[in-house]
Amino acid sequence: MTGGIVGYFLLRDPDGSDRTRHVTRARDTLAHRGVEALGLYTSPDGRCMLSGRQQSSPHLAQDRARAHNADRDSPWVVLDGRIDNVNELRRLLTRCGHAFQSDSDSELLVRLYLEYGVDLVDAIDGDFAFVLYDPKRSRLIGARDPLGAKPLYYALSPQRFAFASEPKALLCFPDVSRAPNLDELPSYLAFACLPGPPTLYRDIQKLAPGTRFEISGRGEFASDRYWSVPPSASGSGKLADFEGDLERVFARVIRKRCDAQRGVGVALSGGVDSSLLVAYMVEMLDSPLATFTIGYPGDERAPNSDRSHARALARQLGTDHHELVLDRAGFARAFEELPCLADDPNGSASVLPLLHLARCARDLGVEVLQTGDGADGVFFDAVSSRALRWEGWLAGFEGWLPAGSLALFARRMGDPLEWLLERLPPLGPFDADTIEVLRRFTRSELIYWGHGPGFHSRHRKRLLGGRNGTEPHCRLANRVNEEGSSGNRPSIDRLALSNLLLHLPERVLMRADRTAMHYGIEPRFPFIDPELLRQVFAIPAGLRGIAPKHILQAHARRRLPASITRRKKVGLPTARRVFLAPEPFGRIRDSVLDPVFLDLTGLSVEPVKAFVERAERMRPYSLAPTWSLYMLSLWARHWL
Repeated sequence: MTGGIVGYFLLRDPDGSDRTRHVTRARDTLAHRGVEALGLYTSPDGRCMLSGRQQSSPHLAQDRARAHNADRDSPWVVLDGRIDNVNELRRLLTRCGHAFQSDSDSELLVRLYLEYGVDLVDAIDGDFAFVLYDPKRSRLIGARDPLGAKPLYYALSPQRFAFASEPKALLCFPDVSRAPNLDELPSYLAFACLPGPPTLYRDIQKLAPGTRFEISGRGEFASDRYWSVPPSASGSGKLADFEGDLERVFARVIRKRCDAQRGVGVALSGGVDSSLLVAYMVEMLDSPLATFTIGYPGDERAPNSDRSHARALARQLGTDHHELVLDRAGFARAFEELPCLADDPNGSASVLPLLHLARCARDLGVEVLQTGDGADGVFFDAVSSRALRWEGWLAGFEGWLPAGSLALFARRMGDPLEWLLERLPPLGPFDADTIEVLRRFTRSELIYWGHGPGFHSRHRKRLLGGRNGTEPHCRLANRVNEEGSSGNRPSIDRLALSNLLLHLPERVLMRADRTAMHYGIEPRFPFIDPELLRQVFAIPAGLRGIAPKHILQAHARRRLPASITRRKKVGLPTARRVFLAPEPFGRIRDSVLDPVFLDLTGLSVEPVKAFVERAERMRPYSLAPTWSLYMLSLWARHWL
């Protein structure tokens, strides 16, 4: 089963240090990702060491994270994740003359490399991060799956290249500094996560999704994108013309993630995404499907609660359903686990209920947890729809005004209106007030980057004492423009790209990977399969943007009851009354206002106090920014 990987590649002459001890310690830091420690591979010349962890299970294919090859002079590989098109590739390689010694995914990667070299990644379908060493060429290569379901961090210097599934493992190497990269604080404050490749550590970066790298024995590092978001179809048509193909693709991408016949579960919110996933899976599995819904004491009485809708659907489909109520004891237990996840802080408060869900699912024997994550970004959700309408309104309004007048208004009115704007809730889905949205629009930025409790530019400037650095949204806009000549794409594609490049890999998928793997559970994400993405982008943009999740809703109405398809989206529950209760909030307040944390990050005391006091009064929209600061404080306290 999927696990964690780690390795060290010496680029200069040996310095006499005990690297074996450091690699072993780094591997064991990832013990939560897999109970079984893999052996330590050391190359014949002693320059490269590879190891990892894997989850031992009688129900799943074995050896997925294992360093593999019987011949020490041949390539060795470590893999986190899985390869879905194993049978197809084995048949292909067998015809090419390869004789397999095992049924492991790792051996498959080695033989793909022997056949195709660094282009092996083009043949792989799956969620993965792998690193392979070729001792004959003193060459290290690696890659991360197209949409970033699996993480891969690395540290490169003239002396060495080290990599791991989590930053905490890299910090076990004495030559990887814990020094902070404070230049990236504006981006964290803006997005409540950090867009790669940089991290909050000076020495550590993360490999971008859909990217491969190669590093030679001389220390020459090169990386490139091997996958990009597919082009959007032009023209027109009827949605009925695409429904047959869409249904076949849905069935394929879900079925290939159901290879484990036991220990499979689904996080069921009772919304369209997860409910459709459950409807497909109950038809595919021989044994009852375990479904899990998270909630809080008393919330089942709310008319639109996840628990009531999920319970009704589970009863209709006959799943083995579990309601996981996050009571005071469960909340406190999950709270204690947060520092372990803060080595790359994710400012989403939903991390905590997801930790509770993962622990309960593990205790009930679940080994694989499927989720509906990613559907919002792929299928154009309600928030994206509102953002698209706003962009259209602003463009039309700007056309009636003298050139530059809207930009001038946005520049001049922010400060005079600041007192009022501070007391109003953020505008719509944008985590910003009206003036900030106008500023983004007139700077040709995206006015919406994806869900998240971001601090907008005025707040960031105050928190950082006037230091704002590079505008994070400008950098994101540049990445969107670079992705597949997106300047020629329709607005709906640009919004999708902002989700697929930042929100999806850095917030949603990493949140799911870190919380599930903290308890040794493999998360799987059918809605971000590249094949499904290609099928969706083959539907003309005009059809995709008719209404929020128009395509998915039309498909779901054929399989789900109207109570689900007509239900208003709620999102993963993070009840303010629970998070901001006196006991947990006291810990949050003390951590965020800790002088050592504020001094280390350079955050200004008074603005931080203002956000904390707003949260203490349970003001609307106060939990998200305060929680984001709290996770940042855990990073500073536990990992610096």
